[in-house]
Amino acid sequence: MKKITLLGILLCLNLVTYATDIVFTDINFKNALLNHAPAIDTNGDGIINTEEAEEVTRLDLKNSNITDLTEIKYFINLTYLEISNNQLENLDITKNTKLGTLYCNSNKLSTLDLSQNLYLSTLFLFKNKLTSLDISNNTNLYHLQVANNNLSSLDLLNSINLRFLDIQSNPLTTIDVSKNRELTNLTIGNNELVSLDVTQNINLTALTIERNALTSLDISQNIKLKSLSINNTLIESLDVFQNVNLTHLYMINIGLSSLDVTQNSNLTNLYINGSKLSSLDVTQNSNLISLSVNYSLLKQLDVTQNISLRKLGCYSNELINLDVTNNVDLVDLKCYGNQLTKLDVSGNSDLKYLWCGGNQLESLDARNCNLSQVDFTNNPKLTKVYLTDQKFQTTPQLGISFSNCPELKFICVDEEYVAPVQNLFNTPGYTPCDVNNNCDDNYYTISGKITYDLDTNGCDTNDIGFADLKFALSGGSVGFREVFPANSGTYSTAVNQGDYFMFPIFENPTYFNIDPAPSFPPIPISFPADGPIVIKDFCITPNGIYNDLEVLIIPIGVGPRPGFDTGYTIIYKNKGTSTQSGSVTLDYMQDILSLVSSSPNTATTSTNQLSWSFSDLKPLESREITVVFNINKPTDNPAVNDGDILSYTATVTGTTDETPIDNVVPLNQTVRNSYDPNDKICLEGDIIEPTDLDKYLHYMIRFENKGTADAINVIVKDDIDTTTLDIKSFIPLKASHSYTTIINNKKEVEFVFNNINLPFDDANNDGYILFKIKPKPTLIEGDVINNKAAIYFDFNLPVITDVETVTVKKKIIEEPVFTDYFTLSPNPTTGVMSLTPLNSDIAVQHISIHDITGRIVGFFSGDTRDFNVSYLYANTYFMKIHSDKGVLTTTFIKIN
Repeated sequence: MKKITLLGILLCLNLVTYATDIVFTDINFKNALLNHAPAIDTNGDGIINTEEAEEVTRLDLKNSNITDLTEIKYFINLTYLEISNNQLENLDITKNTKLGTLYCNSNKLSTLDLSQNLYLSTLFLFKNKLTSLDISNNTNLYHLQVANNNLSSLDLLNSINLRFLDIQSNPLTTIDVSKNRELTNLTIGNNELVSLDVTQNINLTALTIERNALTSLDISQNIKLKSLSINNTLIESLDVFQNVNLTHLYMINIGLSSLDVTQNSNLTNLYINGSKLSSLDVTQNSNLISLSVNYSLLKQLDVTQNISLRKLGCYSNELINLDVTNNVDLVDLKCYGNQLTKLDVSGNSDLKYLWCGGNQLESLDARNCNLSQVDFTNNPKLTKVYLTDQKFQTTPQLGISFSNCPELKFICVDEEYVAPVQNLFNTPGYTPCDVNNNCDDNYYTISGKITYDLDTNGCDTNDIGFADLKFALSGGSVGFREVFPANSGTYSTAVNQGDYFMFPIFENPTYFNIDPAPSFPPIPISFPADGPIVIKDFCITPNGIYNDLEVLIIPIGVGPRPGFDTGYTIIYKNKGTSTQSGSVTLDYMQDILSLVSSSPNTATTSTNQLSWSFSDLKPLESREITVVFNINKPTDNPAVNDGDILSYTATVTGTTDETPIDNVVPLNQTVRNSYDPNDKICLEGDIIEPTDLDKYLHYMIRFENKGTADAINVIVKDDIDTTTLDIKSFIPLKASHSYTTIINNKKEVEFVFNNINLPFDDANNDGYILFKIKPKPTLIEGDVINNKAAIYFDFNLPVITDVETVTVKKKIIEEPVFTDYFTLSPNPTTGVMSLTPLNSDIAVQHISIHDITGRIVGFFSGDTRDFNVSYLYANTYFMKIHSDKGVLTTTFIKIN
């Protein structure tokens, strides 16, 4: 009896010790097992024991942040293991001899022993750090994925059952797949291969080769091939004549100059991006659903036989014509960047996406499509577009893009899109256009010439053009438009069908008579009743003797810089009806400006003033004076530094003037060390006295061609803030090149430099426009006038100038004295200085430190009071405090 009892106890002890609890090195491994589905902890005690481990055949432990998988050895019956996206640097699966599938992507393995895993058929090791891999014992491998490792060699000779192989992004110089005759899918990319032999892989159905230095490829034996992708190689010729089963052919950035796909009638997808192809015959590929041949040299493309096409891309070629009338199933068409002159997609009722920008289209007919998005930007000859019966997207923005189409006069859209499209035309960057839901697209022209009868014998070819007026045009499609003639007196504007009224407006209406005389109601014009072009010429004669001179001063070049020359053009003009004689004077700051030259020479020179005399200045005649000064350097006495103001006053004096307000004009220029070549400046400066609100402000917009080719056309657009500026007083004055001016919607000013041919070389690539406008008389001290301009060079996106701000306030006559407001100590200093305020009645905007050349070497916010200048060399420096009182300047010495 005792023997039997003892035997029972021993048996029980045996049973207890058989199911050993597993102690895990990595708690994340254990937690992943405890949370696994289906459950591994079958008794729910929160512990994994060896008996439970041996019951498991499939484990999915991806994304578990596991760093150590040592205890995987207890799972001896595993056939499937997924451990991707962990932090494993080592993995021992030699005990998992039944393993058939292993997914170990995105870990940090540098080695892996597979010698005991004889049943492995699927092996995924994507994105590890493997430098070698021995699979010679794994003859059952069916799918091998080892992309993104550091393998320099891979022996596949024993992998005779391999079907899928991906070896992308490994530094392999050779790969031998001659023994892998069962291979159906092969992916090679971003290696260092110079050759590849797939002639023995007769079962290949999919082959991808990317970013290798292959110069040739023989696929004549791969007749089962259905998908072929070749990207970024050195292959310049490819024979697909035998590959009659091909359905997908993709080629990107290869040097193909010819390709014959006439035998590949099963092709459904053909994509070629970046080649030397100048022609491609796809007339035999009637099963094509998607065709893209982009960034090539195609001069023609016949898709009339590809009636199943749903997607067509042929952008960035040299196509002149494109016929898609037979492609009634087309959904997506991208043909931008060609030389197309016309495009008719009105029969493509399923078309949803259309990109046809960057062509030479003169018209676009996309009626009756199903468009969600259309882009026809950068078509310089496009005049009319038809877009009715569409379903354009409206969020996040309207699915219509049409910028940089300067000749566009008419867009026809469904009624629900008229307002949104018109709103786009009302924003800077778009030329005026008639947007309508009535597709009667005829547009008409109003033009003519204004002549000044100098000899009062009737206007003839011996007389001069008259430009000192504007025409107000109302009605029809323009709403309200003002048209200014060119200097020659000619004017022209395009309108759509409708009834219009035109009325001439003089700057000084009492000076002149006009024939035909203005009538009330104004001159009526009706289209189409009055014909396609209405010519209205006018003859101007003097209405008495009026003495009226005007003077302007225009900066030359980018602007004044310390130590450099700066030039100015003084223009004086006879705006009256009598011949004038008199003088022009220029007051300037002689202590900091030295006269370099004057043309013509000055008549007299006195302290701070230059003077010129003139005689026999005819009505409407203008003359110019050019002066050049040299500006003091920061080291001169007195010094000129960045931020200083140069002030000038030009005056013209003749017989008692009708409007003396424009006989005197100031110019206040801020000295800068560098300038934006495309800018807008107010010549009066950034402050206007409340008592000067009845005077004109003169604005100059400068532009510079910074491109790599001549700018054929330049358009400058200025959206005037009519709450602060009186648009009725607007007058264009002078420009660097021939131009025309119009105003739309009583505020949108447009200066058009057609055929300016502005060079891109630095010596000749500049231009400007000057105009004057009065501020609103209702402004009060503290009000701000903000304005900016948009400059368009041909069909490029606009250059937007910085905002030019003019504030209504009394000018500070006396410069503030630094010592009245601050102390700076210690001075001299070895490093740290403190700025101590003495007066709270000052608002500091920012603080700058300059070296003796004027260069900014430190910049601080207005609330800075402690300055560490230890980084400066030993020398004398200037500190400038920019405030509401002006600029306060002091010097300090930095010592070592």
